Amino acid sequence: MDLKITQVLPGLRDDDEFVISLGIENLLNLLDDNKGEIFYGDFTGKIPVIDFSLTPDLSRYIYGNSRGADYAFGYSPNNPFDLSKSAVNSIWRAQSGFTHRFSL
Repeated sequence: MDLKITQVLPGLRDDDEFVISLGIENLLNLLDDNKGEIFYGDFTGKIPVIDFSLTPDLSRYIYGNSRGADYAFGYSPNNPFDLSKSAVNSIWRAQSGFTHRFSL
C-alpha cells in the first residue's frame, strides 16, 4: 500500500501556487517489518523434490543435504513453495517534493 499527500498553497501572485507533496511507497513495511514483503519463486514454477548427485564413475546416487536439510528431499515443509524474499521490493521509500506553479 502506497500513500501520497499533496497540499496546494497560495503562491506569491494571485494565480500562482505552491505544491508540497509527500509520497511513501510500501507504507505497510514502514509500519511493520513483516508486512508488505514480496516473495518470489522459481520463474518456471518448479519446486525441487529430491537432492542428489552421482559418484564420479556414475555408478551410484549420493543423496545429500546441500540445501541444509537433514534429509535427501529438496522439498522443505517450512517453505513448501520454495519462495525467496525480494530484497529490493520489500523495503519502503519516502520522497518529498516542492513545486511552484507560475501563471502567465
